[in-house]
Parts: sequence; structure tokens; C-alpha cells
Amino acid sequence: MLRRVNLILSLSILCMFAVQAQEERLYLPINAEFNNVRLDSALNILEKVTDLYFTYDASEVPVDNMINASFNYIPLSVILDSIINDPYLVYQLIDKQLVIYSADIPEEKSKSTDLESIDQLTDKQILIEGRILDLETKMSLPFVNIGIKSKSIGTISNENGGFILKVKRSMLNDTIVFSYMGYKSNYIVIKNYIPNSDIYLEPNIIPLQEIVIRSTDPKSLIRYAIQSRKNNYSSNATLLRCFYREVLTRNKRYKMYTEGLLDVYKSPYRPTLFTDQIKLLKRRTFSNLVVEDTVQFKLQGGLKTSLDLDIVKYPMEFIHPSTLNTYIYTLSDIVIYDERLLYQIDFRPYQSGDKPGFEGSVYIDVVNLAIVRVSFRYTPKSLKAVKNDFVLRKSRAIKVSITNAEYDITYKLQDGKYYISRIYGSVKIKVKKRRKFLASNFETSFELVTTDIHTENIERFKRKETLRPNRIFSEIDTEYDRQFWNGDNFVLPEKDLTKALNRFKTEELKITFENRYVL
Repeated sequence: MLRRVNLILSLSILCMFAVQAQEERLYLPINAEFNNVRLDSALNILEKVTDLYFTYDASEVPVDNMINASFNYIPLSVILDSIINDPYLVYQLIDKQLVIYSADIPEEKSKSTDLESIDQLTDKQILIEGRILDLETKMSLPFVNIGIKSKSIGTISNENGGFILKVKRSMLNDTIVFSYMGYKSNYIVIKNYIPNSDIYLEPNIIPLQEIVIRSTDPKSLIRYAIQSRKNNYSSNATLLRCFYREVLTRNKRYKMYTEGLLDVYKSPYRPTLFTDQIKLLKRRTFSNLVVEDTVQFKLQGGLKTSLDLDIVKYPMEFIHPSTLNTYIYTLSDIVIYDERLLYQIDFRPYQSGDKPGFEGSVYIDVVNLAIVRVSFRYTPKSLKAVKNDFVLRKSRAIKVSITNAEYDITYKLQDGKYYISRIYGSVKIKVKKRRKFLASNFETSFELVTTDIHTENIERFKRKETLRPNRIFSEIDTEYDRQFWNGDNFVLPEKDLTKALNRFKTEELKITFENRYVL
């Protein structure tokens, strides 16, 4: 069995290299110079530089535009983005042909950038609600991935294992899949589901043999995973429907809770000039902040971080090719997730000092070498060095220290490509008034969960529709009830949070947050 796993790995790497020979052309940096030439002439120049043949419809590409630019060691895809300047065009390599074509957006779309409105389907939906437990210990399982087999709709369980999933009545014969790392997946046909029932997942332990450790270099696996990005993640734009929430607690008591529904335009995972975008569909905030809570923080959290923490698109130093040698990697386990084997590779800095550094785990698919999950935190010794990255301003009478900052990112497989499934971050801060014995412990967390994925007819948002990622989630006067979500999928609040929401009275915020993320 072990030899077979190693053989699969070797064959998969060889196959990936064959595919990369095509896609690599879009990623590899080249030099090009255009001295006030028409776009069609600029494309002819690129043909000579790259030894490729470009195919395109002149009615879709602005061939008459004049180009005056110079590029030094820039990926071909970025050069094309720059000179064509059309985010709706797709580049595809077929042998030595580079085809440039339109994404074919229907002109008659009334809401061109929205996913289909789920609100219109409310009366045609089924509400699936329950709890997910470990079969052996009967303990609740948090953050279990819940989805419909071969479809993009899904959600996750909360910290108590509770979940709600809303599906169309036409999907009665479809199958719900419950997937959790280290467990066998559970499959239930929707029409056979018992309302409010407990779902049990069985642990699936795979022994890690010494022969696997000897024959597999963890740092090489990280390098192969980085190189395989072009095969495992979409080279075209996608649209994600997402549930998003932020929570603030003081001494474990809830002080503020914000939740909302977003559409996220994800730019291609290939090199591109076009950034991710966020459209806010609806939101609400509950707060009971009082004067003693008024401390100004600049926190590594919020919408900006949710975009930046797409760690495959924006690699951090522990999975960046140029900085791999500054970390120690250990193959610590092989786990199962969604019926696929994953390498668990732990990492830590070579030198654990005051310099900011990270420690955690990367989970890589054994067969296709996709990065499926990354869980990491700042090393304890580095927290002091990064304090100023979190704290904006504070009174001289207050002493602030960061006690923990951790993040978790997971991807899910759909139609052969991986997409963002969940992004989570948590920062803990201790605040102590001088000459006072007791300190207050603040914790802020944010969570973004993908509930639907669209890969066709994707259009960028108009500027006026786009929410600036560093903008604060504003307060809304409303009371908590499930009707807010209507037909939309969301993450069920935990039991203690639900009680807190029922007590909350919306007040004027006396605390300022700036949610920024700095690598």
C-alpha cells in the first residue's frame, strides 16, 4: 500500500509537469517593449518573443488601441492584462496556440454581478438542520464541511456542531456530504434525512510509516504544491456567495457581533492585474459596548484579511519559494479529508527569536499536490515584535499586549479545481490599566464561509457596487432573528452566542476598529 501511494505521487508529478509545459507559458516572466504601436502589432511582437501563435476575434480585442510600454521580467498573463485591459477576456493555451476569447456575459442579465437571488426560492426550499458528532466520543465536531454532492451549495457546522442548510425542493434525490479532516465522510440522501437529527462521523486514522517519511521530503512537497497551483486552482475568475461575521468579546463576554452576506469576485489564480472585489448584500450588527470597552485597536482582521488570507493566491513566507529555507518542515501525519489522503506538514522558523515568524501546518493532497488547508499562528516570541501591527493607538494609562494571533484557511474541491471554503482568524489582546491589578482580555475573530460558487458568466462589479475591503462593517439597528436570512445559507450561531444576541441592545459604538492586514 505504501509503495502504491509513493507510485501515485511520482506519476502525478510527472503528469503535472506535462500539463505545466502548456500553462507555464502564462506564468513565466518575459521581456517586451512596445514603442507606440497598435495592439495587434503588440500581440505580433509577443508572438515572436514567446514562440506562440495568438488567436482572437478582432471585434472583442481593441486592436486599434496604441500601446507604449516596456516590461522587464513580467509574466505573459500580466502583460496581456496590461495592454488589452479587459478583465472579461480569458487566455487559454492549446499546444502552441494562445486563444484570447470573451467570457460570454449575457447582455440581458438584470443583475449582472449577483448570484441568482436565493430569496426568490424561499417557498421552494427545504430546511435541513441538525448536529454533527464524533461516533466514538459523542463529542460535537466544529467546522464540518457540509455540501451537496456534485453541486456548489454548502455551509459548515458551528463550534457546537450545529448546522442549517437550505436547498431547493427539486434536490430531494441529491446527497448531502459531511466531510471533516481525519474522519470518514458521511453521505445522506436529502429525502431520507430525519429533521433535527444527530449526524455521526467515524474517525479514520492512517498510520504514518517510517518508509513514507524516508521517501518523502516535506520541503520538496511544499515546492511541488506551489508549482502545481496553476493546475489545481482556477485560471479564470469566479464568483463566491459568502457568509461573513466578526465577533468581539471582553473577558469572554460578547460585546459586539456583526454578520452579513457577501458576493466575492475572485480574480484568476494566474498572475493578473485585476484584484478581488467584494459586494455587500446585507449586514447587521449587535453591540452592548460601554465606556470601559473604549480602547482603540488596529486589528489584523476583517474583510481585507479575508481577501489577503487566500494563501494560495498570496503566499506567505512559509510557503513562498524565496523563503522556504528560513523554515523547518516535518511530515507529521497522513490524514483523510473528503475521501482523499492529505500530507500534514508542520513548519516552524529556523530561528525562534523576536523577528516575526509563524508556526503551523500545511495539508497537501497526496495525488494532485493541492494545498487543501493551512493552519498557522505567530510564534509566541514574535508576538511582542508585531504588537504595533495590531494596536493603533492607546492611552498612556493602558498597557496592551498581544497574547495570540492565529488563522485557518481551507479549500474545497469542485469540478477538479479548489476554491476557498473557509477563512478564519482570531486575535487575543490583554489590556491592563496602570496601577490596576486586574487586566481585561479582548478577543476579536472573523470568519468567511463560502456557501455557493459560480464559475460561468462571471463579471466584475461596478465601482459603485464594490465595498472597500478595509471599510468597517457598519452598525445596523435590528433585532436578531433567523428571518433576516430568508433563503440564504449561513453559519448557525453557537449556543452561548445565541443567548448573547437575544440580550443585545444596539447602542452607539464607543469603540473604533480599523481592520487591516499587513504581511
